[in-house]
Amino acid sequence: RKLGVGIELVAAGGYTEITQQINQVENLANQKVNGIILAAISYSGEDQLVAGIVDRGIPVIEVINDIQAPKIRAKALVSFYDMGYKAGVYVAEQARNSAKPVNVVFLPGPAGSGWAPDTLDGFKAATAKLAPDKVKILDVKWGDTGKNVQLQLIENVLATYPQLDYLVGNAVASDAAPGALETAGRAGKVKVVSTYITPPL
Repeated sequence: RKLGVGIELVAAGGYTEITQQINQVENLANQKVNGIILAAISYSGEDQLVAGIVDRGIPVIEVINDIQAPKIRAKALVSFYDMGYKAGVYVAEQARNSAKPVNVVFLPGPAGSGWAPDTLDGFKAATAKLAPDKVKILDVKWGDTGKNVQLQLIENVLATYPQLDYLVGNAVASDAAPGALETAGRAGKVKVVSTYITPPL
């Protein structure tokens, strides 16, 4: 307000809502805003959208999630690779003290996003470097970061992998995990590690 800048905030409603986000961004551009700050929900699905808006003289700046869009004007990102790597360091350090390899299922988040695959890559790099024979990834479960989606994935994992030691992944999954573990009778037997933190977590 001090600078005379107004902000209109819109949310797509989830990583499966690419059409909604494209429509929202196009509506903002049609209102002739001076710029758009975008947290894209798809790494490559909005390249044409960004190009068309930038060609109209409206700068688009990406925040948090990465995006491919060659015409993007700037990016202000966090390193999800580093977040996954730190989680991997933690699990690797715990695994070193284990008599047998630890079993992990990783829940990165949405497969087509510009961030979830990076957390998995970082995790794998850390465990391969620090405890190559001590951390076994049994499965990777991709899905939108809606709590119901993550909870369903966790319930499926718990039914499929009785030998599971760690659930590792996105903050929504980590927030949903304790209740699912309690229901499955596995609280205290399966550890939960998040690659990032949110207020509910």
